[in-house]
Amino acid sequence: MVANNQSLNVIECLKFRCLLLLQDELWDQDIPRWTKLQIEIIAVWQEYLVTLKKDMDKALGNMSFTANIWGDKVLQPYLAMTGHSSAN
Repeated sequence: MVANNQSLNVIECLKFRCLLLLQDELWDQDIPRWTKLQIEIIAVWQEYLVTLKKDMDKALGNMSFTANIWGDKVLQPYLAMTGHSSAN
């Protein structure tokens, strides 16, 4: 879901849950709700930020960043960021 920008609410769709339940030995209570998914995603992201900060501290002075912000025809905002580092 996170990889291709789908809403976490898809897990609440009855048809989607029924599809998942076609799996052997899977029960409805085994399928997390969107709130549980949100908590888990944030926890993993926070762990990753710790690792990222350590890596960035090591690369201090050897990094460059670029950013681009734009909107589409219906004013949906977009932000793209790119970072590069070089090792000594």
